[in-house]
Amino acid sequence: MMDEGSDTSEDRNTLQRIFTLNKASGWLWWFWLFFMDPREEGGIPKQAAILWSTKNDGGLRCNGKEMGVDHALRDDGSLHGGVAAWYFDGSSMQHEVLLDRVKIDLSDSGIETKSPDTAFRMVDGGFHVFMDRGMEFQAKVLDDAHEFVSPWEKDHKWLGYGYEMTGINRMCLSAKVDGEATGGSCYFQKVLLGAPAVPWYWGIFHFGNGASLTYFNPRILGKSVKKDVSFYDGRELHRFSGIHVRKIDEDLPVFHVSAEEDGKSLEFSVEPYAKTVWKFRKKKWGFIPVRFDYGQFPALIRRIRFEDGNNREELTEHDLGLGVGNAEDSRGALF
Repeated sequence: MMDEGSDTSEDRNTLQRIFTLNKASGWLWWFWLFFMDPREEGGIPKQAAILWSTKNDGGLRCNGKEMGVDHALRDDGSLHGGVAAWYFDGSSMQHEVLLDRVKIDLSDSGIETKSPDTAFRMVDGGFHVFMDRGMEFQAKVLDDAHEFVSPWEKDHKWLGYGYEMTGINRMCLSAKVDGEATGGSCYFQKVLLGAPAVPWYWGIFHFGNGASLTYFNPRILGKSVKKDVSFYDGRELHRFSGIHVRKIDEDLPVFHVSAEEDGKSLEFSVEPYAKTVWKFRKKKWGFIPVRFDYGQFPALIRRIRFEDGNNREELTEHDLGLGVGNAEDSRGALF
C-alpha cells in the first residue's frame, strides 16, 4: 500500500519475525471493499471485496477448501497463501467469486497472482485492482487532506504479539464490472497480525455528504478488549473510546451502536441487506476444535444521531445522507 504497503521486503522481514515467535499466529492480508453507486436513486448499492492473505498454517481450510501452507515465505521472495472475493450484484450475493490457494508475487508496485489472474498495484498516484472475473477497479485518494481520509498506519503490541495496520478509510472509485462502468467509493487495509484471531464487530461507512465512520469492538471470552468508534463529519473528527454494540440476531442481523464521551454522543443502526461468511477450520489445537467464522454484511445506515453538547451541535441522517458500507461479525477463534 502506498510506499509502506508496497515495501515487500519489509513485509517479508516482519512476517519472518512473527513466524519465528509463533509459527501459526503470523497472518498477513491485503483487503479491499468497493461500494458502487446504484443504478437508480434509492436502489441497493452493489458491493465487492477481495482479500489476498498468507498464514503459516498448512492445516487451515476455508469454506471446505485447503488454503493454508506450511511454509508461506519462499526463497524466491514470493508468498504462498490464498485469494478470496465476493460480489453482491444488487440483488443476490455471489459468495465465492474467488477462493483459491495461490502463489503471491510481490514487487515494489504491488502484488499479483496467476490462475486466477489478480493484481493490486499503484498506478499514476492511485491504485488499480483487477480480477479475471470481469472486474476492474481504480481508486484515488481524496483531495481532502484530513487525517481520517488520508493514508494512516497504526500498531498495537504486547510482549511481541499484536498487529500492524496501514489503510485508507475512504477513496473515490471508478469501476468496470461485467462491462458496465460505475462510480462510488472504497476502503483499503493491510494487516500484519501476530496474535490469534478473536471475535470482533467492525464496520466502515461512507455518507452522501462526505462524512465517514468506522467502529471496532474485539472480544475475548465475551469481554471487550477494545471499544473504538471514529466519526468524521466532513469537517472534524470525533473519537469515542467506549462504545456499546447490541446485535439483534436474525438471518440478517441489525447492529445498534452507541457511544458517549466528553459531552458528545453518537448512536446509529447498521442494517445489512446481504451477507457472506468465510468459515475457517483446522485440526484441533490441543483438545480444542478450531473454528472461526468471518462474516461480512453489506449494509446501510439509515438512522444516525450525533450530538455535541459542548457546541450545541446536532447531526442526523437528514444532514449526512445515507450511509453505505460493510459490517463484520466474526465468531470463534483462530490459533
